[in-house]
Formats: sequence, C-alpha cells, structure tokens
Amino acid sequence: MTKPVQGSPLLTLTAVCAVQFMAPFMLTAVGVALPTLGRDLNASAVQLGLVEQLYALSLAMTMLTFGRLGDLRGQGRVFLAGLVVFTAMTISLGLTRSVEMIMIQRFFQGLGGAMVLSGSLALVAAAYPPQVRGRMIGVVSASTYAGLSCGPVIGGFVTTHFGWRSVFLMSAPLGLAAVLLCLAGVPLSGSDREEPMDWRGALLF
Repeated sequence: MTKPVQGSPLLTLTAVCAVQFMAPFMLTAVGVALPTLGRDLNASAVQLGLVEQLYALSLAMTMLTFGRLGDLRGQGRVFLAGLVVFTAMTISLGLTRSVEMIMIQRFFQGLGGAMVLSGSLALVAAAYPPQVRGRMIGVVSASTYAGLSCGPVIGGFVTTHFGWRSVFLMSAPLGLAAVLLCLAGVPLSGSDREEPMDWRGALLF
C-alpha cells in the first residue's frame, strides 16, 4: 500500500487546486479580452490568434517532458519552479506594452503551466491515502472545470470595467499565494531515481 509522503496534504491540495483553476482560467479569460487588447496595442488578427495559440501550444507540447522530469527530479520541485515561472509571466503580461512581448510571455507562461499541471495529480495522490485519494482528485478536477467556466464570465466583466491588463494582474495574488502554500506544505525533496533525463528525445518529441 502506498503511504502518503511528508508534507501537509491540505496545503498541497489547496496549492494544486489554485493552479488547476488558474491555468485554464488564463486560457478562457484572455480569449474574451483579446478584442480590447488588440485595439489597445494595434495588434493584427494573426497576432491576437498567436496570443492564445502560443500559450496552448507550449503547454501541450511540454507537459509530458516535465512530467518525466518530475519523476526523475521530484514532482514538488518541478511544481514549484513552474509556479514561479507561471506567476512571474502573469504579472509581466499585465505590465507589457507590446503585442510581440505578450506573445513571447504567453509562450513562457504556457511552459510554467505545463510544469505545474504535469505533476499536480501525482502530488495529490502522494499526499493522501488510498481511501480518500479518489475524492481529492475529484476536487482537483472540479477546480479545473471551474477555471474553464469562470474565465469568460470573470474575464469579460474585468475587461469591461477595469481593462484587459486586470485579467492578468488580478490573477497574480492567487499565484503568489500558491507559491507560499507550496513552500509551506508541498514536499520538495528529490526523487531516488538515478536515471538521466532524455533531453534529446524530449526535443524530438
């Protein structure tokens, strides 16, 4: 029987749920804000499309790689590093004044999202005993769909009343809180596995 690892199960679950909410929220909320962003920065339709696509692309194409890296180096470490990258890019996006920089930062925001999402369920599974593990994973899944559903509503309201930059800036406190929760309760020890990371295979993938 798998035993829970050291750390705070509740803090781990809360940090994971915050991230599982933020990552899809940043996809759907920003989509609603794109017309306003485009008018403000004189962006073309192609550039606006890339603002969304680069985020989704970087997230999708690197998730398996970061999942493997977490298996080898520790899921908690990869989770924390990704959370820092994701939150830093979220803050930076709210302050950027060119659409070209927004596209670059959205790509790196997606990388951070891939780092946290790749091992989030593994962290929750390791934190709880089998008797309640399924229930906790259900809570995480609910957070994901809450982020997807709330994104258009909250994003539209915030963009209308406070501007598109607020969509990013209002998410920053949640990201910072998740970083603190991670430092306080998520196990950050490395893995016992000595296998090297296949970076060549990851790049080819």
